[in-house]
Amino acid sequence: MIVNKQFDTLFLDRDGVINRQIIDGYVTSIQEFKFINGVFSAINKLNNIFRRIIVVTNQQCIGKGIITHEEVKKIHEFMLINIKNNGGKIDAVYYCPHLVSDNCFCRKPLTGLFIKAKDEYPEIKFEKSFMVGDSISDIEAGKKLNLNTKKITKNYTLFDWVNDFIVEI
Repeated sequence: MIVNKQFDTLFLDRDGVINRQIIDGYVTSIQEFKFINGVFSAINKLNNIFRRIIVVTNQQCIGKGIITHEEVKKIHEFMLINIKNNGGKIDAVYYCPHLVSDNCFCRKPLTGLFIKAKDEYPEIKFEKSFMVGDSISDIEAGKKLNLNTKKITKNYTLFDWVNDFIVEI
């Protein structure tokens, strides 16, 4: 296993990357938050390659009034505790609560969540960082900041990518 952290920051989307995405719906409770198989192992391996891992996620379910900020924070706390209890670490989670129609700066494919992360971690070097997500907006956001990007799918998960990535480096 690589112990020399060769890369700076790994930005991960949440739904569809860490947990199963609810088709045409939202994760509104910890009971609905289901980790994707292999994600704990993947994050453990990624912790050895990247200086930090940050989750950046659009959560317009807040803007729609389906769930509150407090409920999203509980879901994120549940996610972080489970990742930690399985030997991994996520350094920070940033989310956009706005609707698409709000025209905010933080909703991917815009870059506000990444800029907020850089404000709190000024040492982040985007050119040595990655964005991994399951949607076009994730990839577009990463490309706007010159991050390396990787689109994953239901059939090519974070676990699959990390194993291919380790072979490549």
